[in-house]
Amino acid sequence: MPKTNQTDKKVMAIFKLIEYFLDGKEITKNDPILLEEFQCSTKTLERYLKDLERRYKNIVTIKQSRKNYYKLIKASDIIMEFLKYDESDIGVIFDWLKNESIFLKEMEEETKEALRKISSTDKSIFIFKSYPFEDFKNRRLKEIFDELKIAVKNNEYRDIEFFYDKNIYYKNAKCLKLVFVDHNWYIAIEDERDDFHFLRVSFIKNIIKYKNFSYQKSVNEKYFRFFETFQNSMTLYGVQSITAKLEASKKIAKYFDKDMKKFFPSQKFIKKNIDGSVEFSINYTQPMEILPFIKKWLPDIRIISPLSLKDKFRKDLKKALL
Repeated sequence: MPKTNQTDKKVMAIFKLIEYFLDGKEITKNDPILLEEFQCSTKTLERYLKDLERRYKNIVTIKQSRKNYYKLIKASDIIMEFLKYDESDIGVIFDWLKNESIFLKEMEEETKEALRKISSTDKSIFIFKSYPFEDFKNRRLKEIFDELKIAVKNNEYRDIEFFYDKNIYYKNAKCLKLVFVDHNWYIAIEDERDDFHFLRVSFIKNIIKYKNFSYQKSVNEKYFRFFETFQNSMTLYGVQSITAKLEASKKIAKYFDKDMKKFFPSQKFIKKNIDGSVEFSINYTQPMEILPFIKKWLPDIRIISPLSLKDKFRKDLKKALL
């Protein structure tokens, strides 16, 4: 594996450890969940933990006992501390920040401001089109967002008035997570019927606190795997995924080659054809999860299977040309 990929893997592993720390967990080198998630040995996990403790001693510490337990002391400065040692990884850091709202909500304002200054200072090197920590310009929307943060933090219910093409009222909604995905903020909720929804925050008209009690934390545990694996705001919870087999033409094949960065977590390289095209697969729970992506690459991505996805794509194209 190229060195850059190894570096990215280590960076992402460190941030995943920080995410666990933010949940108040103490971690050992034998943690079975992390060993499985990182697909690494006990020795490698111990190296990640020791690296965190050595380089960020003001943030991560070891709790002395018969085993070494690692625990996060201070969350807000970890990004800045990281950049002091790994400035070359700023691109990886911002890529991670775009998708990790769990960490962002813990960051203090001075840390966010420092990140803004970094991007401003290095603007001749980096271009950042959007920031997950940008303030909402609409004051009312900012108030709604802040109320949702409280609800998520305390595992609380809220009554939510949501408008897309019509008004929908979600009564007693369990506020699970604030998610930054597809360049927008969403609130993940479970409604009264125990159905899961992603609601775009900017489409929320009103939010009201529902009574004064919290839902059980075990509700979040039910969605743990989904939050780890969902691909975008169109990924459906509880729906069996389908595998789409696609072909990228020779013109764009290099973007889908074996060692290139994936566009979807489920994306898998299949083979490179004699004509230079590349075949790959992506899992999806509904066509809207991947069709917008395929349409962006027209006419250079071809749907090989399944037939149902190909038919849906064909109908969309015909409708667009009417």
